[in-house]
Amino acid sequence: MSTTASVLAETGTPIAWKLQIYNAIVISQLTYGLNTLSITPGVVNRLNAFHMRGIRRILGIKHAYWSGLSNEKVLEKMNLII
Repeated sequence: MSTTASVLAETGTPIAWKLQIYNAIVISQLTYGLNTLSITPGVVNRLNAFHMRGIRRILGIKHAYWSGLSNEKVLEKMNLII
């Protein structure tokens, strides 16, 4: 397991710190790699799904189908924590 994944999976780490690490490392690496890619609507949907999966995993929220929380509500919760 990589260092980033182990920090994000660790239960003793504060959620605000996990979100900051996610934004600093995962999102920055992802956007750096997108500079050479032509972005289509399908790619945008996949990126949004990846982002929401990461946020939900950090916050401990199940998939929208099971939890009943929309992506907007999850993003609101994330913004309240940060």
